[in-house]
Amino acid sequence: MNKLFAIIATILIAHQNADLEDEEQRGLLTWEELPSLPDSLGVAGPFAGVHNNALIVAGGANFPKPVWQTEKVWHDNVHVLVKKQNGYQWLEGGNLPRPLAYGATVSTADGILCMGGNDAKDTYADVFLLGWDKALKRIITTRYPSLPKPCAFGQAAMIGHVIYIAGGQSDQTLDSAMKNFWSLELSKRNDPDKFAWQELKDWPGPSRALNITVAQRCGNHHCIYVMSGRRQEGDDVQFLKDVWQYTPNAGT
Repeated sequence: MNKLFAIIATILIAHQNADLEDEEQRGLLTWEELPSLPDSLGVAGPFAGVHNNALIVAGGANFPKPVWQTEKVWHDNVHVLVKKQNGYQWLEGGNLPRPLAYGATVSTADGILCMGGNDAKDTYADVFLLGWDKALKRIITTRYPSLPKPCAFGQAAMIGHVIYIAGGQSDQTLDSAMKNFWSLELSKRNDPDKFAWQELKDWPGPSRALNITVAQRCGNHHCIYVMSGRRQEGDDVQFLKDVWQYTPNAGT
C-alpha cells in the first residue's frame, strides 16, 4: 500500500509541475502594454473588437479639457491597431457614418458588428459591420438590419452564428431602460427575407440598461447570461444585481 501511495504521489507531483511549466511557457495571465489610442484624452463607450488580427476602436465620447467644464463630445474616428515586425502601430481607419458611442459590439468572422448607440441628441437603431481589409489596409463598412428599436447602453454576445442583444435604453434618459432581448441569425445574411432581428421572450426581472450580457457554457449547453445594470426608480437610480440565464436549445 505504501509503495502504491508513493507511485501515485510521484505521478501527481510530476503532473502538477508539468502544468506549471506549460503555463509559464505559454505566458498565461501575462499582460502586455500596447500603444495608447491616438486620441490622447481617450474615449468612453467606443465600438471595439478584433477582425483579421487587427484591433478596431471606433467612435466613443469624451470631455475636452478643461474636463467637466465643457460639453461632452461624440466622435466618428476609426482607429486600427495592427501588429508589425517590431511591435504594434495605430492606423487611421476612416470615419463612422456619424459620431456615435455607447452601442453594443460583437466580434465575428466577418468583422465587428456595431449595434445602436447614441450621440448628444438621439439614440439609434442602426447596425453595421466594420471589417479590416489587410491587403488594402482599410475598413470596409457593411449595413446590417436595424434593431427593432433604438438602443444605447445595451450589451451583446454571440453563440455560434447567432447574435443576442439584451438591455439598453431607447432614448437619452435612463427611465427609457428596456426589457429587450433580440437575436440575429448571421447565417441568414444572404437571404434578405429572413435576415432580420427576432424579438425573443424577455427575462422575468426588471428593465435595465448598462447591464452585462455574456455567453457561457453551462454543462452541455451554451447559454446567454444577463446580469446587473441600472434602471430609474422614481428620483433614484437602482443598481441591479440579479442574474438571468437563457438557454437557446431550450428556448428559456
